[in-house]
Amino acid sequence: GVLNVICANRIDPIAAYILKYVPQPGNPNQIFNNTLGVSNGTRTPGENQAVYAIKGDFNASAKLRFNGLFSRQYFNSYPLLGPVPGQLGEGFQEFGTTKWVRFNTDYIATPSLLNHFTFGYNQRDLGEQGNQRVDDAYRQATLAKGVSADKAPNYTVYQTEFGNYSSNVSTRSPGRTYNMSDQVAWLKGKHSLKFGMEYAHVSYARLDCNGCVGTVSTSAASTANPGVGGTTGISYASFLLGLASGGSFNYSANINMLFDYYAWFVQDDIKVNRKLTLNLGLRYDLPFARYEARDQLSNFNPSLANPAAGGLLGALEFAGNGPGRTGNSRLQQTRKNAFGPRLGFAYQVSSKTVIRGGGAIMYDSNREDNNADQGIQGFGGSFSAPGNYLSSGIAFQFRNGFNEFGSLVDAGRPPVISPTLANSLSVQYKAGEAGRVGYFTDYNLTVEHSFSQATLLRASFHANYGMKFLATQNFNQLDPRYIGIYGTLLNTPVSDPKVIATGFKVPYANFPANQTLAQALRPYPQYNGNINGTSNDGHSTYNALETSFEHRFNKGLYASVAYTFSKLINNVTAQNVYSYVQEKAISTNDRPHVLALAYIYELPFGKGKPFGNNWNPVVNAILGNWKTSGVQRYQSGTPLQVVASQTLYGASSGTVRASFVPGQPLYNPNWDPKNPASPYINPAAFVQPANGVFGNTPPFIAQLRQPVQLNEDVALSKIWNILSERRTLEFRGSAFNVANRHLLGSITNNISSSTFGRITNPQTNNPRNIEFSLRFQF
Repeated sequence: GVLNVICANRIDPIAAYILKYVPQPGNPNQIFNNTLGVSNGTRTPGENQAVYAIKGDFNASAKLRFNGLFSRQYFNSYPLLGPVPGQLGEGFQEFGTTKWVRFNTDYIATPSLLNHFTFGYNQRDLGEQGNQRVDDAYRQATLAKGVSADKAPNYTVYQTEFGNYSSNVSTRSPGRTYNMSDQVAWLKGKHSLKFGMEYAHVSYARLDCNGCVGTVSTSAASTANPGVGGTTGISYASFLLGLASGGSFNYSANINMLFDYYAWFVQDDIKVNRKLTLNLGLRYDLPFARYEARDQLSNFNPSLANPAAGGLLGALEFAGNGPGRTGNSRLQQTRKNAFGPRLGFAYQVSSKTVIRGGGAIMYDSNREDNNADQGIQGFGGSFSAPGNYLSSGIAFQFRNGFNEFGSLVDAGRPPVISPTLANSLSVQYKAGEAGRVGYFTDYNLTVEHSFSQATLLRASFHANYGMKFLATQNFNQLDPRYIGIYGTLLNTPVSDPKVIATGFKVPYANFPANQTLAQALRPYPQYNGNINGTSNDGHSTYNALETSFEHRFNKGLYASVAYTFSKLINNVTAQNVYSYVQEKAISTNDRPHVLALAYIYELPFGKGKPFGNNWNPVVNAILGNWKTSGVQRYQSGTPLQVVASQTLYGASSGTVRASFVPGQPLYNPNWDPKNPASPYINPAAFVQPANGVFGNTPPFIAQLRQPVQLNEDVALSKIWNILSERRTLEFRGSAFNVANRHLLGSITNNISSSTFGRITNPQTNNPRNIEFSLRFQF
């Protein structure tokens, strides 16, 4: 074979160095599969997970009080060491530390005037790192030349068909939040006034060195014999010779996103008379859009001319000051009209009946949007070696590394400020108005009636409407009207004579001739494929009847029963952005029926109880004063969607959906839950539309849902006093999912699949679990 012609003096020095750390074959009599792989390591002494907290209170005087809290959580995950055994495992480990600091002061200026101040600080440090157990000498000896960074403990990865040697995972995601608030409470006559302010400063960063020291791949083509038919060559032989078929590395990025939040509020609770209380309030929020600490931020701008695309609209813009930049650190707008009124009332109809109601407009806040590496084109990115740069199957040699492409590497090295940077690539987009946070209108009307001092019945109508919140969509979807005009020609290159015969003209002079007609007709043909971005076109509607019956703890019994009948619809998932309004449908989180029960019951046996009050201490210690409790929850399943795989020629924004077959039941009437091959969904109820035709099923089908979810948790407990009231011993027996309910899930929803409609996971919850515990308190 090809391995026999590789002499010892021809083995590449990097490959030879790596081989020192590769274990000998477990079965040297086999050429392949001669070493067992490794999946997971075992817990080592350095791994841990713990939380601790320290809290203190100090009364400086009768009017001034201080209190504070410090808490810390840290964890390390199990190391993933394989599959190559030994010291070069490609797995990685997650780790993190989170700290919380809180400081509060309360000052009583007068008996009717109180000031409360809070300062908080959160520090989060999360990361991922490879699990190699080699020293820095190995890293230096195997480091690919010409990569963007040389950062310990990052290792270049070399790939063969037998596995990857080393891991190049290395990220840090630190986050910091400072917040403070001050609130004044003032009681004056019939008024109970509260007013104050809040401020928060948030940073979330990403120190990304994933792959910054490179991944080098090898291919059988590098050692193949082109004159011989069939399969020749081995990528492992290419590895030994130091012949790379390809390689890439990331330009290391250090991104720190920041945003600030301000709010002011005032509220007055007015006791108009004995029966009527009014609540009046106003809040003003000022949530500034995010920016990057060093202006390392870019964004697609649909209104900016693209010089490399003949002046077509659609190009990158860059934050900050300087040539090619916008002059503004924030590329999104900030909502400055976020006034949120509050209005509420409570009216006592009788001694046992009260009517309550209220409404408010509440504004959302800016949040972290995934990692802090979104929208940084020109400040991060990657370099990939051109394939077959030296010859068939060979891009470069290990000994030269990426130095073979020095000018190309330098051309892509950040920062690159160019509006045409992402041409012929995918691009990230966050619409300018997406920085303007959305808002919710919320109102309710509630009737409460007490049947006794211990029982209360409550019934409410609750509505919540979300408007202008973030939604994701494809801004580069092909207009579906072109399907009717060009049909299957949409998949044809623009240079094809059949396309030319239609009289079609390419969108700009240097448009690639091998691109399809569909790509040329997209709104922004200079970008390949979709432009997935966020806008503030999201909308949701929630209406609910909420009822509850509560029996407060009395005569050894507490019980609560709550039932909610609701409907939630939204438009956050679109198949066709050109009919976005029509995409509003039932939400994936919709659960029409939710019934929850909670109870605690002290059994009537033992000392102080109706039965057994005079039992002797031994009998009472065994049989008396037991308590049982439980929580039970029954709810509708979430709605399902049915997807298909017809070709829409780029005219689809998201998941392609199937169509209904009229007259067919959606559920399989003969479904057998004991038979895994029995479909839960009726396959005859759906059909894949023809190519170029949108399915008529909604994003999620309200009439087709996961099976109902049922769960019961119960417990039995008893407490003994040990020598004194302060020393107690508690025994508890708990049964989770006591009825051993099986929550069925993972239903195959693609009609093209051979298992369409089947439940592939017969249990998505935990089976019955019974635990016993003893707790001594002193």
